[in-house]
Amino acid sequence: MSYFSKQFLLEIMSVDSTTGRETALLDLLARSHKPRGATVEIHRDGMVEKNIFFKWGEPRIIFCTHLDTVPPYFAPREQGDIIYGRGACDAKGQIAAIYEVCEELHAEGQSNFGILLTGDEEINSTGAKLANVLIKGVKFTIICEPTENKLIRAAKGVLVVAVEVFGKAAHSGYPASGKNAIDAWRNFLDRVDAMEFPSDEVLGATTYNVGEIKVANVPNVVADYLSCKIFFRTTFASHGHVLAALHEAADVNVMLRQIHACDPLSFFTLDGFNRDVVAFGSDAPSLSQLGQRLLYGPGSILCAHTPDECIAVADIEQAIQDLKQLYYQLVNIV
Repeated sequence: MSYFSKQFLLEIMSVDSTTGRETALLDLLARSHKPRGATVEIHRDGMVEKNIFFKWGEPRIIFCTHLDTVPPYFAPREQGDIIYGRGACDAKGQIAAIYEVCEELHAEGQSNFGILLTGDEEINSTGAKLANVLIKGVKFTIICEPTENKLIRAAKGVLVVAVEVFGKAAHSGYPASGKNAIDAWRNFLDRVDAMEFPSDEVLGATTYNVGEIKVANVPNVVADYLSCKIFFRTTFASHGHVLAALHEAADVNVMLRQIHACDPLSFFTLDGFNRDVVAFGSDAPSLSQLGQRLLYGPGSILCAHTPDECIAVADIEQAIQDLKQLYYQLVNIV
């Protein structure tokens, strides 16, 4: 039987923990919500508190999710058994689920497990990278993200490239006397859009998105400079080829700089669960020293990061059952 409390979830969702402000939630959990039987460990990066690690014994199995959310913050509200608000499914609903799981495991006499709650997952995973160095002896880490209560077998990789496009300024009444950086950028994107990569039998198609577009010209001046970032979701088949293809698509007006890359990842799975693959990122690549990694959680990524972010109480209750089942199957392997 689950004793999950909506009140706990609503309380932690009432704290603004958008990236950079996670300390408020970390302090609340450490001060007022230390699970029964657990000891607490705070990970600091210099003077900045990054992670909170609740431990029962010497953890061999860890339940992990993150403290921070994307902006903007908006407060929680209930509509029947659906809870709306920032962090509902990404990832404060996960925190509520794994708290309940670990309370029940402790009551059932289990030990040598833990809860790791990380900071800065939404941007640089600095909390996970810190935990990866500090925590020893872990055999399995169950990373909780909104996977619609499915156990994930693989996740797409990431390639983020900064793009700079150079032109020559001119009076807009005489565009031929200049070189329009916007036109050069559009032509480059047309070539990017025409790039073809093999469909991956596990992860499917390679996709991309363009963001942080910056161009400062006023309407009556031909633009001499534009910058943006291109965010690729890569597959096992494409990851090693995308950057080279981008350079082939660039001409003398376009400069490229890789700013982040992460390989596609296979996860540890077990029988008895619905399985799927995902295209979103997580702390998983930064937890490479914390044993075999699993990915599972309640809620849908399709509403995460949106104004309609929400989670169903029934999905959290299902996650509590599933996570306990995962734990007991893993204990037999450890």
